[in-house]
Amino acid sequence: MNVWKCEAERPGRHHVFTEQYVRLMVKILVVMSDRVSLEALLRRIRKKGTEFYHFADLWQTCCHSYLALLRQSHKVRPIEEDKFKLVATEDFEIMADRLAEWAGEFAGDLPVLQCMKEAIELKKLNGGLMKAGAIDEVINDCYTYLYLEIGPTLPGPSPSEVLEARARARAREEAQNDASNSLKPQSTLTNILNPPGSQEANGDGEKQTEALPRKKVGIRRPDILRRAEQVYTRAMEAPKSAGLASKSRLGSISSGKRGSNTPNGGEAASPASDGSDMEEPVGDDTEMKDEPTIDEGDDPDATTQMTAASSPRGSIHDSADDESDLSDQR
Repeated sequence: MNVWKCEAERPGRHHVFTEQYVRLMVKILVVMSDRVSLEALLRRIRKKGTEFYHFADLWQTCCHSYLALLRQSHKVRPIEEDKFKLVATEDFEIMADRLAEWAGEFAGDLPVLQCMKEAIELKKLNGGLMKAGAIDEVINDCYTYLYLEIGPTLPGPSPSEVLEARARARAREEAQNDASNSLKPQSTLTNILNPPGSQEANGDGEKQTEALPRKKVGIRRPDILRRAEQVYTRAMEAPKSAGLASKSRLGSISSGKRGSNTPNGGEAASPASDGSDMEEPVGDDTEMKDEPTIDEGDDPDATTQMTAASSPRGSIHDSADDESDLSDQR
């Protein structure tokens, strides 16, 4: 904070003046409901804690004012009673996973979710400087609202149905394991110690029904905060993935524009075919091919055919010159 310092000021009084100035600015920002400026002020004074008198007390006052402004701006009411007191742990885990997936795909603007994000960022900025009980209260209230209001609207079967399906699958797997174990040959010592009819005589075996495991009821505050941070992490990953997708989309568009200036793929892929249709330029640097050598011992008829094939055809002007020579001789 840049606070004017008088030359005649006593040493150490400047820290008192900066503290009083910050307290005044916090009160003004709360009255104006300027949450963005108050957040920027908190980030600035957190970096320079040695410049303020009684900084721990000042920081606690600023955080409480910011949390009250968060509740007021996003309209998050405090929850007096514990809503997770009668919730089973298995049901909570299933619904919490769905909320995390929803936060990763949600691209809208939900005030409660935004309030929870800012509260978690304040908790990271606090870094254990003050007790995080007030911050945890805001995070807990926001996550409770998401769990009770958004959770039931998410697609998927109810947690009880999911647990029943898991229990049936587990029972089916255990039955298969028991059947495979019964097919294995048992040793004679095992048959002596445990005869096959001993379990039926004692009333054990298939008649004995296994008691279902009792559900653990009640969710602790650390579990709620851990799940809230998971939702925050997934929600922060969503804008990054959307930005990468837009960049890739822009890259494909620009590559398509560059590709439109190039010739067609068939023309670019077969340059030899285009060259065959065009006439080859005749110039001084034309490379001449060597004529095939003919041995003297070869057939004279073959030699004549080879010479006629290698010699170029006569043009119309050449034939006209020959006729003119014949006429002159006559």
